[in-house]
Amino acid sequence: MTRRQSLCRAATCLALLVFAVCGWVMPAAAAQDTVIYIGAKDCKYCRDWEAQYEQKFKAQCAARHVQFRAIEVATLRNIRDERYWPNDLKPLLAKFSSRTGSPHFLAVAGSRVIVDTHGILNWKKLILPLVE
Repeated sequence: MTRRQSLCRAATCLALLVFAVCGWVMPAAAAQDTVIYIGAKDCKYCRDWEAQYEQKFKAQCAARHVQFRAIEVATLRNIRDERYWPNDLKPLLAKFSSRTGSPHFLAVAGSRVIVDTHGILNWKKLILPLVE
């Protein structure tokens, strides 16, 4: 089994476990291939995450061949403000329901959002293990 296959299997198992326990993810047949970080200009916790974790996390994503994308919106009260979303990511707006909460993170497999969460603690529990 290749390293990528092992990562895919582990990520899928983790996503399905989280879905069963929390209902925060949609089942997916493949592991994520993109992690999207949504930060807000008025979010203190976003600045904290960016200062403490972003660079190392980006390097981990790159090492695992997981794409990392960052979006900065004006306010944590509306993370779905499409004026701030790149055109290629706008289709994802229809695939998750969260409107608030940042720092916000999405793990995306193909065109499916498999993890939708916010906050540094949830990032550590649900997103970080997918690329470690």
